[in-house]
Amino acid sequence: RAFVRGKGEVILSAGAIGSPQLLLLSGVGPESYLSSLKIPVVRSHPYVGQFMYDNPRNLINILPPFPLEPSAVKIVGITNDFYVETISGLPFSTPPFSIFPNPSNPIKVDSSYGHIVIKFPGPLSYGSLKLQ
Repeated sequence: RAFVRGKGEVILSAGAIGSPQLLLLSGVGPESYLSSLKIPVVRSHPYVGQFMYDNPRNLINILPPFPLEPSAVKIVGITNDFYVETISGLPFSTPPFSIFPNPSNPIKVDSSYGHIVIKFPGPLSYGSLKLQ
């Protein structure tokens, strides 16, 4: 599915790895690299697929039986190894895929939600994306 804006702009959202991969396969990226793969260059851009870093974290989703007050991300704890963050919000109008990954089994959510996130400080790895 593609959404085209008023001036012909296309918003590409395929994730941290999928977006640069689609751009490269579509001919947007480093000209010499794309040419070496025999991909016609639509737009030369030297940084597509470069400077990629991971963002490791664990997430616990909470659907409480009582309403939570909506809040932005808040850091609630810091150790040498990780950060603990929380966020909460109002009931969903459409259940999010990340919490309910089976669209054939829709679940009605009449509750606010909460997340507890454990995030490691800094990237654990970095690199660049190469097509094979």
